[in-house]
Amino acid sequence: MTTTACATEQCQTTQKASQSEQKYDKYFMTNFIALVSTLTIDVPIIVYASVMCALQGMFILNGILGAVSFLFTVILCLVEICQRKSLKNSKLLLVSTIIQVTLLLFSIAVGINTIVFYSSKLSYGPLAFIHEDKTRIHWGSNSKSNTVLNSVNLDYSEETLSRYHSVVVDNNQEFSYQIMGKSKKYDYSLPPAINKFVVLTDIHSNNRYLSNMATDYDFCILCGDYSNSGKYGQFQQSFVGMPQKPILAVVGNHDFRGDYYQFLQRPVNFYQQVRNLGFFYLWVQEGDDAAAFQFLNDNAHLAAGDEHVFVVVHHPIYSTGEFGADIQISQQMEQFIDSHSHLKFRAVFSGHDHQFSAFKRNEQYFFVTGAGGGKIDKMTSKSFAEERQWPAKELHGPLAVLNDECYGYEHHIDSWMQFTRTEVNFYADKIVYQVRNLKNNNILASYEQPF
Repeated sequence: MTTTACATEQCQTTQKASQSEQKYDKYFMTNFIALVSTLTIDVPIIVYASVMCALQGMFILNGILGAVSFLFTVILCLVEICQRKSLKNSKLLLVSTIIQVTLLLFSIAVGINTIVFYSSKLSYGPLAFIHEDKTRIHWGSNSKSNTVLNSVNLDYSEETLSRYHSVVVDNNQEFSYQIMGKSKKYDYSLPPAINKFVVLTDIHSNNRYLSNMATDYDFCILCGDYSNSGKYGQFQQSFVGMPQKPILAVVGNHDFRGDYYQFLQRPVNFYQQVRNLGFFYLWVQEGDDAAAFQFLNDNAHLAAGDEHVFVVVHHPIYSTGEFGADIQISQQMEQFIDSHSHLKFRAVFSGHDHQFSAFKRNEQYFFVTGAGGGKIDKMTSKSFAEERQWPAKELHGPLAVLNDECYGYEHHIDSWMQFTRTEVNFYADKIVYQVRNLKNNNILASYEQPF
């Protein structure tokens, strides 16, 4: 009986030893695979991040995380080599394996993040918004990434991940713009004298005609309504394909409903000087016309030295479109211009109504600069009141003033139901306003303004 019991104990001991060896072999193999895999993932991350740092001066968080994982893996490997006898204990090896698998999962996460980060693309922009004596560079990426921009006098890097990026730089800089590890040079500097600017309005998230635009202008004026409901995504959609030129933008009634300030980052009323040109941007809708004209009167002196002065306002002063004129706003604008004859007012640019109209009162032009993408108002439709209907798809010459919405019709020159942009060309003794069809670039009309 004693011999049999002893044999049983030996059998049990042998069985336990065999199970322990199997468990050790399993842990060891898992540990080994995790170790090799971690090193395999970490090394490319570190190498790529190092190259990016060396070539582009970029601070890469993923590279640091990969290096940390690599370092811990090497340390763990050395510990296992030095303590291989102790690690014959499967429990100690289990702890080591858990640590190594954790490092592997961490490295995989860093690797995936690196792939996503560097495969991100520009979703729109970069856009250069003129801000007083600065320029705000704004762009979007299709995945979250950090914000990196290098210019002649600025190296900017922000590790906070976002799909929307904004950096303020000094005016007149050529800079190397970097995003998600990709570089390209952009020149947003303005010439010593402005030769041409263009005016667009009411894009309404429809950017299909922007790619047709010539780029032989110095900067772009925008008269509002980039969105339909003020959502950030609608703003960005309007600027996909926008030529990379400096922008001056006013808010529209659709933009005012949502995230306009996050995108445009300017007050609704402001003055901006661009070389020898002065621009007053106004918000006169929603009952805010009193504040707008108060701003205009209080700041008129800022334009005293400007060679040419323009007003940009979303709501038209005169219009043959759906909404027509607001006589109170129209008369306030007339009174302001008449009482400030010492200022060199040239034109008022507006939008809101989706067609092009040109008016001339005294020496000043008043343009409704047409739809830049938003649906054209079919003014020939009988759905409009009789006094608003057009007899044809274009109008020419003075029109009858049938009610207050037709205020200023005696100053009317031309109107078209077409997608348009207005080009403002400067010569030694005159300004020439050219109206082009956005679809085919054909010139619809030219208006000369001697000075």
